[in-house]
Amino acid sequence: MKNLAIIIPTFNRKSYLVKLLNQVSNMPNNNFNITIVVVVDGSTDGTLEILFKDFPHVHIVNGEGDWWYTESINQGLAYLKRLKTEYVLTLNDDILLENNFFIALNN
Repeated sequence: MKNLAIIIPTFNRKSYLVKLLNQVSNMPNNNFNITIVVVVDGSTDGTLEILFKDFPHVHIVNGEGDWWYTESINQGLAYLKRLKTEYVLTLNDDILLENNFFIALNN
């Protein structure tokens, strides 16, 4: 199994994030051990609460609201230094993936 970490930065886009996390959680991962890191950059829309409640397996990095995309990715990468991961994938919180995404990624 390959260790794949996914970093998803987000700011006040809870509904998009939930769709993406549900999709990633329910698709075949084809030989990947997946770790998800969500960088919540000061969201005030209930993002943290929904992550704690519905996605307890997700690692959370908290920002103050002034990190924007690049610093959020950098903070996610800094967090990953503590974990053993072979591959890193960054995703925007508002995308949807093809159902065979991880199968295709493995080829």
